[in-house]
Amino acid sequence: MLPESSIDPLPHEWMGAASSRVLLGLDARPDFICEQIDPPVDLRDRDNLPDVGKRLGKVGPREYRRLQLEKLAVAESLKDAGRDEDAGLLRNCCTSLIIDKYEKGRRVRGPNECKHALCPTAQLARQRRTYRRVAKALERYLRRKEGMVGIMLTTTMESCPSHELRYRTGQLIEACSRLMTFAPVKRAVAAYVRIIEFTRNAVTQLWHPHAHYCLVVPKSYLAKGSKTFIDHDGWGKLFRKALRCAYTPVVDVRVAKGVSSPLTEAGLKTLREIVKYTTKPGTLVYWDSGMPYAVGRQRPELYRKAKGAPLEPMFNVPVMALADAVKGRRLVALSRNLEADEELDFTDDPRGDELDQTTGDLGAFICTEFYEWRGRGRHADYFLVGRSFDEPGQRKRKEGFAMGP
Repeated sequence: MLPESSIDPLPHEWMGAASSRVLLGLDARPDFICEQIDPPVDLRDRDNLPDVGKRLGKVGPREYRRLQLEKLAVAESLKDAGRDEDAGLLRNCCTSLIIDKYEKGRRVRGPNECKHALCPTAQLARQRRTYRRVAKALERYLRRKEGMVGIMLTTTMESCPSHELRYRTGQLIEACSRLMTFAPVKRAVAAYVRIIEFTRNAVTQLWHPHAHYCLVVPKSYLAKGSKTFIDHDGWGKLFRKALRCAYTPVVDVRVAKGVSSPLTEAGLKTLREIVKYTTKPGTLVYWDSGMPYAVGRQRPELYRKAKGAPLEPMFNVPVMALADAVKGRRLVALSRNLEADEELDFTDDPRGDELDQTTGDLGAFICTEFYEWRGRGRHADYFLVGRSFDEPGQRKRKEGFAMGP
C-alpha cells in the first residue's frame, strides 16, 4: 500500500469521498463511485460552492440530458451528410442552462438556443411560443365574437419517400391555403389556425405530411338543417379539389372541446394538442444500449445531392429530407382576423396574464443555478458550475454573483 503522503488527494477528490478512501486503502468497498467526466469539475471551487458538479437531473417532466444527446446525434448525422453549418448550430445549442428556482417550481432558460427546425429543445421552445400566440389570438377573437365554437379538421395526403418530401410539403401547404378560399368554406368558417405535422413509418421509410386545423364557426353551423354545414364527405371532396389529386384524401372532422366563446381550460388543452410538435419524438432518433443514434445512418435511401441531380443511394437521408422540407416554410398559419395587431386590442382581458410565461404562480424566488454541458458519450451531462441569489429582472444586489449552498 502506498503511503498517504505520496498521493496528491486533489486530482482524485472529484471522484468522491468514498473513492478517495479506496485509493488510500482505507476502505475496500466504496459507497459509490462517480462517473468520470471530461473535463472534470475543478473541486477547488467547493470552498465557495460545496455541491459543484451536481448533475441537473429531470426538471419537471423534461430530461434535458436526453434531449441534448438526441440533438448531438442529429448534429453528427448532419455533419456526415456534409451540412457542417447546420451541425455546428445544433452542437453549440444549449451548452449552458440557467435554472431559476422558486418555491413552487423551476423555470429553465437556454441562453444560446439555436432555433433550428431539427433541434429537440428548440422545438419545445417553439411549441410554447406557438401555443401562447395561438391562445392569445383565439381568446382575443372569441371575446369580440360571441356565439362561436371550434371544430378540428385534419387533412392528409398520400405517403411519400424522402426524396419527394420537400415537393409534397409545398403541395400540401398550397392546398391548405387554397381550401380556405372556396366559397362553401368561406361561408362556414369565420377564422382558422393551421399546423403542418410530419410523421414517418420506420418500416416502409415513407413520410406522411398532414395538416391540423382549428376552425372557428358560428353555433348555427352545427344546428340541424344548417345551410352552411359541411359533412365529412364534403370536406374530403373539397380538399381533393384543393390538392388537385386523382384520389380522395382521408380527412377527419370533429368538435373541438372547449373552443367556444369564452375560451375554457378544455379549449386551451385542445390547442396544446394541436400545436404540440412538428415531428413526433423518435422520428429522427432511436435509442440503443443507452445511446441515441440518428435514423438513416445504417440504411441507405434514394436522395438527390442537389436540385436537379439524379437519385442515388445515400446515408442520413431522413435528417436531410426533413431539413430541406421545412426550410423557409411557414408551418403555422393563422387567418387574417386572428393576426390582428395585439396593440389595437383595448378590451380588458382578466385572464390575459395567465397566457404569458410569468413566474407569479411559482411563489417566492430562491436562487438561480448555472449548468454547463460537459463530458462525452454516456458520461456527458449538465453539471452545476455556479449559483446566484439575484432575482432575474430585478436590480442587482451589491454583492452581485454569489457562490454558496
